[in-house]
Amino acid sequence: MSTKTSPKYDHSFQKIVFLRAQDPKGKLLLLGQICYLHFERNEDLLLITSDEKMKQSVDDLLWRFSPTAFIPHMTDKSATNEKICITATKANITHATYIFNLTLEALIFPEPCRVIYEFEDNSNPSRQKLSQEKFKLYKEKKFLIELR
Repeated sequence: MSTKTSPKYDHSFQKIVFLRAQDPKGKLLLLGQICYLHFERNEDLLLITSDEKMKQSVDDLLWRFSPTAFIPHMTDKSATNEKICITATKANITHATYIFNLTLEALIFPEPCRVIYEFEDNSNPSRQKLSQEKFKLYKEKKFLIELR
């Protein structure tokens, strides 16, 4: 009798970028900057949120990115070809090269992407502990890790 096992993926070529954030305002600024950077470069970026409420908040943020501009994007229920997508589905639904993880769990996908952005959240002790746990898991899975 044979048992089917999941293939073991080599994550050593994928990078996790932890972005330092001291407070909620700083997190929003970093999120907007990363989205704008990938929009300017015409690169696929998938924003994965914890739930529908957070997805709506991120959607609203990108529409109000600055007083004179917004960042074109779509939600997973939209039917457009925008490069930036927001979803509450914990999967790489757009096969994006870049992912911003806004959930409470580390993201380990079977299909590779180039970069997963994470917040190194030091806004309170529980968030700091969560960031440390994510860092530890990514390190165990042999991802390349960068701190910014």
